[in-house]
Amino acid sequence: MASGNTADVYGALTVISSQTPGSISVSSSPSGAYIKSLDGISYNGVLKTTCTIPNVNPGTHIIELTLAGYEDWSTSVGVNPGETATVSATLVPKQTPTTGTITVSSEPSGANVYLDNAYKGLTPITIPDVSPGTHTVELKLDGYSDWSTSVQVTVCHEVAREMRVWPLEAGLQEQASNRLKLLWLKAMVVSVKEKVPQDGIRCGSSKRT
Repeated sequence: MASGNTADVYGALTVISSQTPGSISVSSSPSGAYIKSLDGISYNGVLKTTCTIPNVNPGTHIIELTLAGYEDWSTSVGVNPGETATVSATLVPKQTPTTGTITVSSEPSGANVYLDNAYKGLTPITIPDVSPGTHTVELKLDGYSDWSTSVQVTVCHEVAREMRVWPLEAGLQEQASNRLKLLWLKAMVVSVKEKVPQDGIRCGSSKRT
């Protein structure tokens, strides 16, 4: 173009509607986490990091990630029309329990509970922070024979035990008599359950009398 001449330039701009979808780029450490949900809508394990979620309406959204062995992770993210928002997650490993609990109940209640000869309280009671292994649970209640059992606290294992403890006056001779039914009703019923969960796994249970 010669010096002193004027040229007209025209540009056609594209209008971005406020309703133009955007997208979300998702990464995680470690990678391979599944997109669990977006705004509560499940993705059924279709996408995993690193990935991009397309066609997301403009606005603020809640995204949730999940990965086996790690705590679920979620955050809010703002999406602008026609743009890609970025989300980066640092996942935290789940803590595997190292101790379990023993729950003891009796009918009548109020029996003294001993764990490995250490007094723990009165039934019903839940004893926390019990190390895995074999332990002795003993119950004492005035008017009843002392009762004890061994419990095995192991990872992902649950055992329920129920047993009747005869009153002190219920000797073998009386148990064999016609008063057996009455004595049975008077007996103390003891229930012991021990459990150590593992990494969110639902443990099966069994019951022995």
